[in-house]
Amino acid sequence: MRKLCERLLKTTCRLACFACFALPAAAEPQLTLKPVKMPHGGNSLVCKDIAYGPRQLGKGAAHPDVAQTYDLYLPAEIGKIHEDAPFLLYVHGGAWIGGNKNWPMPLFVAMAKNGFVVASMNYALCNNDRGGDHAFADMLRDIDAMVSHIPQVAAAAGIKISKFAIGGSSAGGHLALLYAYDGANPSVLDLGLKHDVPVACVFSDCGPSDISSPEFGVTVGLGANMATFRNSSRRSRATRPSTSFRRTARRRFASMGIQGSFRHRKSLPMPQERSAHTRISGR
Repeated sequence: MRKLCERLLKTTCRLACFACFALPAAAEPQLTLKPVKMPHGGNSLVCKDIAYGPRQLGKGAAHPDVAQTYDLYLPAEIGKIHEDAPFLLYVHGGAWIGGNKNWPMPLFVAMAKNGFVVASMNYALCNNDRGGDHAFADMLRDIDAMVSHIPQVAAAAGIKISKFAIGGSSAGGHLALLYAYDGANPSVLDLGLKHDVPVACVFSDCGPSDISSPEFGVTVGLGANMATFRNSSRRSRATRPSTSFRRTARRRFASMGIQGSFRHRKSLPMPQERSAHTRISGR
């Protein structure tokens, strides 16, 4: 009888351990990375077309560019990456209607060579030819889903990610600003984003910080986005992300904007960045 009780106790303890540790693992399947060498990439590697959400080609995505997928660039083989390697989430440009995670690949290769782990993601686009007239809110929810996926990336790559950098170019820069600033003041857009991993810094390369500004003048994809934010103040903050930033967020993470002239950078002119700096700093 005593031996039977001991066996039952051991079995109960094992089941308790299984319940505590195995069930969470089942809720979040372990990510397996299959990196391959990149031409001219030195020791860096890339893992292509990893899913961060259920919307995949043929399963809710009508075009590969809007599937919930990303490419992961690694500075070395799994097990040889420094556990404190910085992590960058890159949001591609394309006027909210085009582009994909493959651009700008030379930047990702260069960053991987310099010790960064870089994830470049696809997201919903405001383009009926690619599966739907999606709004800023849909794009931000995709970014949020990717951020929720980051802990799986960290575990698979053998690194620690307590905070991450987010950035992008053009439309991607605008979305990166919106996402980062929403984390600092979520009541502004009121989208219910989770922000499971905090932002360490955000950068925008020639991304608009005020779409309503006269020097911008491009309204591609704006109609659907304005319909999403029905309240006029929320519409203003969706097109002018730095309005929702203010001094509260300034104490939480750094922001960098890169702008230039139409002639030299084919990007938005400097008044955009000067105006954003004024709103952010309160000066």
